[in-house]
Amino acid sequence: SSYWIATLEEFGMKWVALPAALVIINDTMAYFFGITLGRTTLLPVISHGKTLEGFLGANLSTSLASYWMLQSRQDAIALAVAVSLVGP
Repeated sequence: SSYWIATLEEFGMKWVALPAALVIINDTMAYFFGITLGRTTLLPVISHGKTLEGFLGANLSTSLASYWMLQSRQDAIALAVAVSLVGP
């Protein structure tokens, strides 16, 4: 918790709440796209329910949400890629 408090004090609430919100968006959209469009299994050895379509849909949705929230192209892309790759 001391890491989050130090981050909050140094950078502000935006950099604590934004990654958490993007993880929620990523998970929700991966589920939505996976259920509606999912055909190709992503990594059946690890999880039989994850699909390539869910992964790509979540990545696109997280990128758009990040760009909309940050209004900065470089920060948005970096944060969205990190969340989309680490999230699953």
